[in-house]
Amino acid sequence: MVETSKKTTAKKKYAKKAKNPITDRGKEKRVDDVEKVINTLPFLKTSTKTKKAAEVGKKTMQQPTKPATTSKRFTRGDAKKTIEEEESNQDSEEEEQEEEDKAMSDAMVGLTEMRKKCLKDIGFERFINFPITELPGALLYYVVDKFHPTSMELRLEKGSIKITKQRIHDMIGVPMGKMKLEDLEQRDPDDPFIAEWESQYSNVAKITPAAISTEITSTFDADFIFMINFLILFASTMGTVDNGAKVFPTVLKHVKENDVISDIDWCGYILECLRTSRHN
Repeated sequence: MVETSKKTTAKKKYAKKAKNPITDRGKEKRVDDVEKVINTLPFLKTSTKTKKAAEVGKKTMQQPTKPATTSKRFTRGDAKKTIEEEESNQDSEEEEQEEEDKAMSDAMVGLTEMRKKCLKDIGFERFINFPITELPGALLYYVVDKFHPTSMELRLEKGSIKITKQRIHDMIGVPMGKMKLEDLEQRDPDDPFIAEWESQYSNVAKITPAAISTEITSTFDADFIFMINFLILFASTMGTVDNGAKVFPTVLKHVKENDVISDIDWCGYILECLRTSRHN
């Protein structure tokens, strides 16, 4: 009886050690989500996708905790609190990223015919019926983690995928013009259009993709301000944002009324955002 009791206790102790409810919470759902999304993305349709997708949650959601370097005793309660804080921060970042991606699909709902024509004219016709309504943040971290900027490749377990401007164009259909966005002449700092554009967001603390999406859906004009709103939203959701999901003013500063938007290399812009994100 004593021996059986010891075995039972040992089994319970092992089972408790094998499954940590703090670090494992929600992993299965996230891995399933990532696997599902990878199966729908054209540039990830290779034999490498399934197994690597299953590792996404482990690599992005589980951050190793460094041992304490001070003389202060690190208790189990402290370790639990640290793990919870790290997981909370990771969850917050992923939710923020997913909200950014949802902003584009929300903005494309209920476009007027004039706005649809506007997007066709500037080379963004495919975004009229934007197909991605939800994109797990873990997938985005995974792509950046596996991207090698020197070779411009996604290095996966069974092979590499070369990321080029042409591949991006084939995947999302945006213009691959000859002009770099950053090479366009900048607006003067006191250009009245900057103040006009910013006045749309006087009621928010910071201008985020979600704020721009709301502005697009609450207005109906197919004017230049609408085009700038759309392009900044595109650059934020497909490219990058500043800390706290604040949009960068690159498009606002460089794209002017007389510029031919379809002549801009938007594929190159996305590629450069991926490269710099990996370095950062």
